[in-house]
Amino acid sequence: MGLYGVRGSALDWITNFLDNRYHQTKIGDNISSKRISVWGVPQGSVLGPLLFIVYINDVYLRLNNSFVNLFADDTLISFSGKDFQEVTTLLNNELKILYIWLCENKLKLNSLKTKCMVVGSKVNCQKYLNLNLALNINGIIIQFVKEIKYLGVVLDPQLSFSNHVDYMCKKIGKKIGFFKRVSGCLSSWTKMLVYNTIILPHFSYACSLLIACTNEDLQRLQVLQNKIMRVLLNCDRYTPIVLMLDCLNWLDVRQFIRRANLLLIYKIENDLQPVYLKFNLEKRSNYHGYNIRNSHHYNISLVTKTALQKTLFYDGLRYYNELPDNIKNAPSLGVFKSRLFSYLRN
Repeated sequence: MGLYGVRGSALDWITNFLDNRYHQTKIGDNISSKRISVWGVPQGSVLGPLLFIVYINDVYLRLNNSFVNLFADDTLISFSGKDFQEVTTLLNNELKILYIWLCENKLKLNSLKTKCMVVGSKVNCQKYLNLNLALNINGIIIQFVKEIKYLGVVLDPQLSFSNHVDYMCKKIGKKIGFFKRVSGCLSSWTKMLVYNTIILPHFSYACSLLIACTNEDLQRLQVLQNKIMRVLLNCDRYTPIVLMLDCLNWLDVRQFIRRANLLLIYKIENDLQPVYLKFNLEKRSNYHGYNIRNSHHYNISLVTKTALQKTLFYDGLRYYNELPDNIKNAPSLGVFKSRLFSYLRN
């Protein structure tokens, strides 16, 4: 812990938290004798996840040729390239290094939960699978899959997030059915509380990614939002959607997703997000010294494929450039949210 600047009483406090802990195993009515816990942190503790992250945080120093993303015990390793054989060889070398690091740090990889997915166009994904290239760690072949659920988001090879919308619709649909059955016994205030607690999080979690969705997928989510509004307002199916949105002072699904992307860009611009994201933002004034009308706008890379246009740093920046200056120049995040919401509603 000293390498991370933790010394003195803070180090003594953490040491006391971890030392002299015991564990027992119970099978049926039989309980083992107590044994001292030499490794690991207490599960369910507040400090446990933080200490675990500190413990594994140096893994990226070993894996120099790939991108490592850590979130507690979920680790994602990725690498991009044009030569399939080169990518496979490099990742296999990285996995060898990872296995050695795990052994050195007394950690065990669950090979059954370790999956691999190729991300790219349908043509390139099929080419890769036809080559029968395999990734392995300590001799165990890693299974190729067509979708991966990572941190609650279902990723597909084309990053269209259509599979994630399927997942959202199933979750939200079940809860709307339950919500509708009990709504007659609830007051308006309670119904709104239930919606904010068990349904809204499914719409709002990682919703900035849904900018890549097709119109068909967005319409599926809009249908669900319409059902929720009818339950909250006790309306029939013939009530106009615009009227319900006005009554609840809500944004529709497309506006909700656009708001999430614009908020993210504002946070990146004002150093409220990781610094590496800011490398994707470049003002047009950086390319020349002319004082033209749109020099304060962000530069948008020229891409021809529709799939590449439906991203944060293309459509998101385009939407951001279209915002009035009084919104983009908001002095705080709270003011930006308020002005942006009024702008989108109107």
